Amino acid sequence: MQNTKGEAPLVFRRGFSFFCCLIALLVLPGLCIAQSPTDLETIIDRALAEKLHQNPYWHVLLHYQKQGSGFKSRVDDPNFFLAPDGKKNPQAELLADLQAFFQPWDEDAEKPHAVCRFPARFAWIASQIGDSASAFPVRECPRFEKIYAAMAPDSAVLIFPSAHINSPASMFGHTLLAVEAKGQGRLLANAVNYSAVTGRTWGPIFAYKGLLGGYKGYFSMLPYYDKIQEYSDVSHRDMWEYPLNLTPEELRRMLLHLYELDNIYSDYFFIDENCAFNLLYLLDAARPGANLAGQCPYIAVPVDTIRLAEKGGFLDGPPAYRPSKMTRIEHLRNGLSGKEKKQALEIAQGEAPPESALYKIKTLEKQARVLDLAAETASYRYTRKVLSKEDYTQRYRSILAARSGLGRRESSPVPQPAAPDSGHLSSKVWAGGGANDGEAVCRLGWRPLFHGFDDNPKGYEKGAQIKVLNASVDYFPEKGRVDLHQVDLLDIFSLALRDAVFKSLSWRVETGFRQMIDPDGGQGAAYVFNMGGGISKDLGPLGLCYALAEADFAATPGWDMGYGAGPGLRTGLLADPAPWLRLRLEGKGTRYLLGDDHTALTGLMESVIATSQNTGFHAQALFQRSRDFSNTELNLSFQIYF
Repeated sequence: MQNTKGEAPLVFRRGFSFFCCLIALLVLPGLCIAQSPTDLETIIDRALAEKLHQNPYWHVLLHYQKQGSGFKSRVDDPNFFLAPDGKKNPQAELLADLQAFFQPWDEDAEKPHAVCRFPARFAWIASQIGDSASAFPVRECPRFEKIYAAMAPDSAVLIFPSAHINSPASMFGHTLLAVEAKGQGRLLANAVNYSAVTGRTWGPIFAYKGLLGGYKGYFSMLPYYDKIQEYSDVSHRDMWEYPLNLTPEELRRMLLHLYELDNIYSDYFFIDENCAFNLLYLLDAARPGANLAGQCPYIAVPVDTIRLAEKGGFLDGPPAYRPSKMTRIEHLRNGLSGKEKKQALEIAQGEAPPESALYKIKTLEKQARVLDLAAETASYRYTRKVLSKEDYTQRYRSILAARSGLGRRESSPVPQPAAPDSGHLSSKVWAGGGANDGEAVCRLGWRPLFHGFDDNPKGYEKGAQIKVLNASVDYFPEKGRVDLHQVDLLDIFSLALRDAVFKSLSWRVETGFRQMIDPDGGQGAAYVFNMGGGISKDLGPLGLCYALAEADFAATPGWDMGYGAGPGLRTGLLADPAPWLRLRLEGKGTRYLLGDDHTALTGLMESVIATSQNTGFHAQALFQRSRDFSNTELNLSFQIYF
C-alpha cells in the first residue's frame, strides 16, 4: 500500500492508538480516584465543614432540644442512637451515623444496615454533601422502598377526635395523621398514631405515672377505619379531618422519619411530651424550617397541633366533620315525639318488629326516621357489647329490610358544630372587681389549662370542665390586705347525658384551696377535696340540668376540730342561650358529720359574655352560709385567653 508524503504507516497509527487506549485505561481511573472524595475521612471532613451537626433539620431528625449550654433528645430509646452519647451530643451522633452508613451491605448481619435503620438521616446527609454521597456503598433501603411503593402515598390529613372526658388519657382530645393512597378513599388510609402503652392501671397510679413520664410512647400505624370505630363508634367522639398541603417530596420525608421511629419509644408525659407534641416532629421532618415543635407551648394540648399547623401553612382548606354514632343518634331523635323515640328503641331492642313503625307512625318521613334511628341504636348497642353479633346481625338486617321498602328519603345532615380550633386558647388571665360581704375587692386570676363552665363554650365539648392550677387572689383596698381567694389544683366536671339509650354517669372531682367561713364568722383558707357522681339531662333550649351526690373533706386551722368530712348534694343548670352567652345556676349543701359538725350551703349564679374568640366578661354572684353566718360575693372580670 502506497503512502503519501508525511503520512505515518497504517500499522504504526493503529499501534499508537492502542497504546493511547492502554494508557487511558491504566492512568485515568487513578486520576479519578485521586480527584473524587471516595473515602470516609473525606466525607466526614465535608460534613464537619458544612457543620451538619448544627443544622436545625439534624436536630429535628434526632428530636434534639436546647438544654442549658447543650442539647438533649426527647427520644429515650437507646436504639435510636448509634453513638454512646448520641442522646446529648449531635456531633458524635452524626459521626457515628456516617461511619455506619459507610459500612458494606451484609446479608447475614443480625441488625439491618444503618441506611435501613435511619433512611431519613441518610437521605438528608446525602443531599447536603452532594457528589460525595456517591461514595457510600449502600444508597437506599430496599425495605422502605417496598413499603413506600405498597402505600402509594398521595396525601395526608390531620385528625382531631374530640375530648373524651371519661377517659383520663383523652380528656383533652387527641391528634393523629391519616396517610391516603392514590385512588383510595379516606377510610382505607393508614392512621399514624402516637400514644402511651399503659395497660390496665388503677386511676391514681395512672395519673401519677402519666404526669411523671412513667409510660412509654410509641408511634403506630393501622387502618384509619379502625380508629374511626374506636373513637367515633365506641367512645362517642366526633372527629375533625384537616387536609394537609404536603407535596410528594414532603410526604416522603415524613414517612422516612416515621420509618425511623418504628418500635422506638419516648417517655410519655400527659402535659407536654404527648400525642400533640410528638406529631409535630413528623410535620417538621416533612417541611424543613417549619419548627412547629419549637413553637409548641410548654403545656401541649392536642388542639394546639391544629393551630400550629395552620400557623405554619400546613392546612389545605376547612376541615371535614365526622359525627360520632352518639351524635348521629341524638340528631335522629330531634324532631321525633316521645312515642316515636320509644318505638325506635323497642325495635332496636327487639321488643317490637321493624314493621310496627309502618302502621304506628303516620307519615313516611317519620317512619323512615324512626327506622334509621332504630338501626343506629342497634349498631350502638352492638359496639357497647349489649347485643351479641348474631342478634345484632339478624336485627339490623330486618330493620334495613323494612327501611328499604320506604324508598329513598333524604334526611337532614347532622349540623356541624364549631371546629375545635375556633375555641378559645388554653391559658387564661383575668382581672376585675366587686364586693365581698359589702367590702370592695379587686381580683386577679390565672389559669394555665384548659376550659371551664366559666368560659366561652364555642369549640369545646358541651358539659365538660377541666381546670388545672386555676388560681386567683383578692386585694381589699380599704384595708390594704391581699388574700388567696382560690387555687384549684384540679377541677374536673363531666356532665354526661343519661337516658334510655345512653347510660353514662355524670361525675366530678376537685381538690385545692379556697376561702371558707370560720366558726366566728370570718373567712380563712382551707384545703378541700370533693368528689361525686350523679345524672344529667338535656332539657333542649333550657340547657343541661344535673344532680350529684358528693363526699366533701375540708381542713383548716380556723375550725374547732381542724377538719370536717361529710356527704353533700349538688344541683344545677348549665345553658347556652346564644353563641356568645353562657349561664349557670348551681346550689350545693354539705353536712359535715366527721370532725367539725356543721352544715354548709352554697349558691352560685354566673354568666359569660364572649366579646371575641379570646376575650370576654365573666359575672358571678356567690352566696355562702355556714353555721349562723353568711357571706355574699359579687364580681365582674374581663378574661383574656392566650
